[in-house]
Amino acid sequence: ETHQDCKDAIWGDPTDPDSDGGLLKIVRQRLGVVDQLEERLTPRDAGDQKHVFTYLQELDEETAHTLQEDFRSMPPNAVADAYASALDNADMSEDIHRYEPPRITNWFVKRLPVLPHGMHMTIPEELSHNRINSFRAAGLNFLSAGRCGIVILCGGMDANYGPPGTPKVLVDVGLPSGKPMLQIFFERLKRVLHMIAKHRTASTAHSEAHAYEDDDNKTAIPVYVMGNEFNKHILEEFLVGNDYFGVDSRNVMVFAQADVPVLDAHTGKYLMANRGAMWMYPNGTGGFFKAAHEAGVTSDLKCRGIEGLLVMNGDNLLTKVADPKFLGFSVMLNVHCAVKAMTRKTLGPVGVLCHYKKNIKVRKTVGKTFTAKLHGLPAEVQEVTEVRLVPACVEHSELPLDEFARPGKDGQYKYPVGNVGQYYWTVDSLDEAYRRVRFKWHARRNRITHFDVDTGQWVTPTRADPPNGTRLEMFIGDGFEVQKACAAFLVDETVECAKVKTK
Repeated sequence: ETHQDCKDAIWGDPTDPDSDGGLLKIVRQRLGVVDQLEERLTPRDAGDQKHVFTYLQELDEETAHTLQEDFRSMPPNAVADAYASALDNADMSEDIHRYEPPRITNWFVKRLPVLPHGMHMTIPEELSHNRINSFRAAGLNFLSAGRCGIVILCGGMDANYGPPGTPKVLVDVGLPSGKPMLQIFFERLKRVLHMIAKHRTASTAHSEAHAYEDDDNKTAIPVYVMGNEFNKHILEEFLVGNDYFGVDSRNVMVFAQADVPVLDAHTGKYLMANRGAMWMYPNGTGGFFKAAHEAGVTSDLKCRGIEGLLVMNGDNLLTKVADPKFLGFSVMLNVHCAVKAMTRKTLGPVGVLCHYKKNIKVRKTVGKTFTAKLHGLPAEVQEVTEVRLVPACVEHSELPLDEFARPGKDGQYKYPVGNVGQYYWTVDSLDEAYRRVRFKWHARRNRITHFDVDTGQWVTPTRADPPNGTRLEMFIGDGFEVQKACAAFLVDETVECAKVKTK
C-alpha cells in the first residue's frame, strides 16, 4: 500500500486521466511554461536577426511555427561561429607554403605498402594485371561477406535542373533512355549483386562468410540515400513508386541532412525566401557525418556488421556503384579513408588532393639515461612540437589563384590530382570524423533572389552584380584530416567522371 501511495503521489490516479500526481503536475506545468516561452519568440528575442520575425503576426499558425523551428535549428551564435570558421578557412595566404602534392605509393615490393602520414596516390596504369585483379577479387570478397554499404549523396539543390526542389538525381539529364541518375545507380547496384552471386558460386571461401543475407540467399548491400529536409520525401516516393528497382526495400534507407540559414554577403543577416520563410540550404557534403550520426545510419551499419562504406556524390553520371576494384584497393591497404582521383587537365570545379604540414604537440620522455634507469630515477616528460603530414582536400571555391590553380610554364599543375567525389570510409572512422568536421565550415558566395523585409520588395541580382549571398557548408574531404593517411586511386576522367553541374 505504501508503494502504491508513492506511485499515486508521483503519477496520479491511473483510473482518472485528469488526475496528476505532485511530481508529474510540476513537470507538466514546467513544460507548459517552456512551450509558452517558445511560442512567444519575437523579434526582440532574435538579437541581430530580428528582421526574420518582422511579419510574424501576419502569418498563419503553421507558417509561423515552421519559421520559428527553422530559426531554432541553428541558433544565431552557432551561425556566427560557423561564419567565422568559414572566413578563417578561406584565407590560405599564410599557409600556402605548408601544402604539398600527394606522394606516389610504391607497389613494387613483396609486401603490401604501409602508408605513412599524408596523402598517397596509386596509378593503376603502372601496376600489373595481377595486382589489379587482386584488388577486384578483394573487393568482391568484401562485398560477398556483407561487410560493405553504399551511400548516395543527393542533398544538393540546383534550381537550374527541373522544378524547384527537385533532386538532381531525379531529373532528365538528356539520356536516350530518359532514366534519371538514381534509377541508373540502383540498376548498376543490381548488376554488382549479380557479379557477387557469380563470384560466390566460383569461390570456395564463401561458406565462411558472415554475410547479412536476404531470403533469396543473396548478399545484401545496404544503401543509404541522403537527401535534404525538402527533398527527402520526394526521394522516398520515387523509390517506393518504382519498387526500389528490384533492390530489397529492407536494405534501403533515406535520411536527410540538416539545413543552415543563408546569409547576406555584406551584413551577415539571414536572407528571407519570403515574408514567412528563411532562405535555408543543405549543410554540404560534410553534413553526411552529422546526419549519419543523428539519423541512426552509423548504428544501423554497426548492427549489420558493416565495416566499410563507399560514399558517392549523386551528381556524377559515370559513377561505378560499389566498384569492387576501388573497394579492394582500399581494403588491402588497410586505410580508414580513400578517394578516387583524376588528373587535373583544366581549372574545373574539383577539389585538389594534397597534404599539408601541421605542427602537433606530443609528450615525449627525455633524459632517461642508463644511470637514471639503474637508480630508478623518474624520467623527464616534455611537450615537444612535431611536424606531421595531414591528408587534405582543398575545395575549388577556396583555391588561391597561384600555384594551386594555375599550371606552370610546362603546362603541368604542381598539384595535379583532383577529387572525383567517390570515397571509402571505415565505419569506425565515422564518429571521429563527425566530432571534428562539424566545427569546420566553408563559405560559398552566390547570387540569390530574396525578399527584403525592410522595403517589402524582392531583390533579384543580375549576372553583372557581385554575389549577394553566403552559403555555409561542410565538406566531406575535411574528414581526411582526422586520419593518419588517405589513399588516392587515380582513374580516367573520361571513363568515370561526368558531373551534372550548374548550367
